[in-house]
Amino acid sequence: MTGSGPAATPPVADHEEPVGRRPLVAFLVGTGLLTLANGIFNLLVGPVVGSRGHTEAMIGVIVATGSISSLVLRIPAGNAFRSGRATVLVFTGTVLAAIGYGLLPVVSAAPLLGVLSALQGAGFAVATTAGMAALMERRPAEVGAGSLMGWYTGSIGIGYALAGFAGGTLADAIGLRGALASAAAIALVSGWVTALAVGRLRRHHPDPDEGAPPLRGWVRGMPPGVWLGFAIAVYINLVNGGMNAFFPVYALALGLSLSQIGVLAGIHAGLASTVRFGAGTLLARVSSLRVTITMVALSGLGVAAVAVPRGFIPFLPLVATIGIARGVLRVVSGAIVMESAGSSARLRGRASGIYLAGLDLGNAVGPLVGGVVSEVAGLRGSFLALGVVPAVAFVAAGAVLSGRWRSGEPAAAARVRPEVP
Repeated sequence: MTGSGPAATPPVADHEEPVGRRPLVAFLVGTGLLTLANGIFNLLVGPVVGSRGHTEAMIGVIVATGSISSLVLRIPAGNAFRSGRATVLVFTGTVLAAIGYGLLPVVSAAPLLGVLSALQGAGFAVATTAGMAALMERRPAEVGAGSLMGWYTGSIGIGYALAGFAGGTLADAIGLRGALASAAAIALVSGWVTALAVGRLRRHHPDPDEGAPPLRGWVRGMPPGVWLGFAIAVYINLVNGGMNAFFPVYALALGLSLSQIGVLAGIHAGLASTVRFGAGTLLARVSSLRVTITMVALSGLGVAAVAVPRGFIPFLPLVATIGIARGVLRVVSGAIVMESAGSSARLRGRASGIYLAGLDLGNAVGPLVGGVVSEVAGLRGSFLALGVVPAVAFVAAGAVLSGRWRSGEPAAAARVRPEVP
């Protein structure tokens, strides 16, 4: 990490606390721990629900319930964000998520499974919305959005990468119940670490609410760049949500073990995380629009091709391609939102909520689409649909939003590209 990265200690204004290395590193560690817990849940929720005798369509519904719960709470959580509430929001969210993780393998009835999925989704939404808004609030002027989002989303990706290896290994070693109990414990540790870090990163004098549109006008009042980031986020997690829900079931049917599935998930998430740390260099040389279209194309081709292989080795290059595309898209979208969010604490909270709501919306739609298509055309058909249809839809919607962002926010567009960690 160089001096321009987020862990460096830049000069601070009179109204800020010094950022320092340790609080920011602790924040990134806490963020990674939460995604480690959430990644274990994502990997194992399908097998848990399937072991209770439920169909693929019901797996999709239960998985989507958690994402819908997150989606519903994103805007309220973002609107409720203030500097003084950040630690409470973060810790409360992780406690709710931990309850959902730990109790899921204890119940069997579909309604109860849905309730627990919704509970963990709600907790994850509150914790991550408050966390991202706090990070945007504390970004020093000397640290570019691309650089900071690279490290932030990289810590998220590392958590998911470790979850792939840890989740499958724990499930094989101590069972599904023990693995999800471990996820609950990790989530609680995450809440404690992150809340302490956010408290140390807080400003002496939080930003006023000037520049934040009224809640009723938040759709029209949000900068176009926030909506462009939202569109990219929807695409990212629509594909990822469908893969998370059905790839473990598909791979088990092909004869792969949970450990092998965990390795594949770990490779996917590992590349998705490590590529983020260098994404700023790529954005310094290639326009964000070109990078986005290229990565969407690679992701779509990789997901569609999952329908072809029948073994562990052929899956390796496909999950690697999908992971790289996901990692780059995450940094591009987050940097655009961070640059567009403005200076108001409430506006930053809402921008964080909207952006992360895009991830939730994708996570909700992906499993639903995959479940419906798999009932008609099988699991292979669901991967073909997830690979082709979202990519085409994104290119159509993204072209409009990208034009508005570049014409309406030229300064923000220029600032995203040159940032190199």
